[in-house]
Amino acid sequence: MNEFTPRQRKITYAVALLLLSIPIIWLGRPASVASADRAEGDDAGGMLSQKRDAFTLGEASLGNVDPSSSTMNLVLFGLRGVATNVLWQDAMDAKEKKDWARLRSDVDSITLLQPHYEKVWDFQGWNLAYNVAAEWDGVPDRWYWVKEGTKFVMDGVDRNSQSPDLRFKVGQILGQKIGNADEKNYYREYWNEDPDVAAFGGQTDPELNRDPAETRSFPHHHLASKSWYQYSVEANDNPKFPRQSQMIEELFVSKPAEAQRQYAEAIEEAGEFADAPAAWSDARRDWVEGLGKRRLPTFIGATVFVEADEEDVRQMTEEVNARLAEYGIERRFTEDEVRAEIARKRNSLNYDFWKEKATLEARPETVKARQLVYEGKLALVSDEPGAQKIAAEKLWEGLELWEKVLTESPLGTEDVLGLSERMVDLVYLRDALQFTTGAAELPEDAPLYDLWNNSDASAREEAIDEFEYERRNNIIRG
Repeated sequence: MNEFTPRQRKITYAVALLLLSIPIIWLGRPASVASADRAEGDDAGGMLSQKRDAFTLGEASLGNVDPSSSTMNLVLFGLRGVATNVLWQDAMDAKEKKDWARLRSDVDSITLLQPHYEKVWDFQGWNLAYNVAAEWDGVPDRWYWVKEGTKFVMDGVDRNSQSPDLRFKVGQILGQKIGNADEKNYYREYWNEDPDVAAFGGQTDPELNRDPAETRSFPHHHLASKSWYQYSVEANDNPKFPRQSQMIEELFVSKPAEAQRQYAEAIEEAGEFADAPAAWSDARRDWVEGLGKRRLPTFIGATVFVEADEEDVRQMTEEVNARLAEYGIERRFTEDEVRAEIARKRNSLNYDFWKEKATLEARPETVKARQLVYEGKLALVSDEPGAQKIAAEKLWEGLELWEKVLTESPLGTEDVLGLSERMVDLVYLRDALQFTTGAAELPEDAPLYDLWNNSDASAREEAIDEFEYERRNNIIRG
């Protein structure tokens, strides 16, 4: 028979709960300073707090914590999933009905309910930057929604700072959407001079044009893209963070170097040749010294790098065999097998081609050739007296220089895209010569005549179509 009265039992239970809570509070007490800012002597908190920091399990370690998000999840109890589904449906309905204010409100509410579900940030950021932007007719309006989508994913990175995939998505939108859209010439102008003069005074949008640490801006969107790609690679390299799920490893880590190359191509296309040699030199450095010396995983249980000499191959072979011996595996790899793995990585990256391409484009003669052809194209569309004669002279001189450069280049005929660009340049030359000499066809002594003459009819037709497209849309490419 229980000798305690109900009142005594209640007091006993309360005291027991109080006593049990003491070790829980002690073990789980928070640190006095965040782990990132902690100095020697600062309290690291209880054992549970230290474990959360060590294994990055706390919500704060995932990214910035939004108090309103936590409040909504507490108020909804177990109905968060239901509310999220309703909001997703409403967001899709708002998009179909072009109710953009409701769409943005729904998207913001979804992220409050699912702040660490990366697909929300990924999909809705892409939805705003691509789908919603495409619904507008005015280019400034499209630019607004491209910015909104990009900044939305940036917010996702702030809330999920461990995610390499979200960091990658920011770099992808900055590089691909702004750089490859039909409106890219406008977007590149808006990058430094936002059309919303009332908000930004004709300057850049600082919430968009920033590096991941928010310490600096960039003169070109491809350079910002490179910074975010590099930020993504750094997260992927951190053993405490999740791995990326975008693509095979070597292509993923090549993105910063690729963005630098795209920057060099973009400024030449825009006729900005003064910075082109340095941009291409940086592209070659990033490709060879950055990517080429980076360890890449393989299927043989070791990591290799593609800029490897014979001594490097010997060392990598010893490393993989030592690792196999450590695990008690009798299998041993030869140096030829390691070379085969390196060759597979080079082929996957198209490494040798882009290395030679950057080397070729960094040459002063190549930049000069591009500049002469660009100036010739500008003269061809000019209304100034004698402009067609100047156009023919510059195009002829530029293509002569191209002929010399291509003859000396190890790429030869491997640069199919480059040769197709030269075919278009030859159409410009033919058009300029028609004004000045009346000749309907390219003369046999024209530079790169063999390229034109030996190409099949379809290649010539494609070059003519591209020429007509550029003239019709007032496009001049360097």
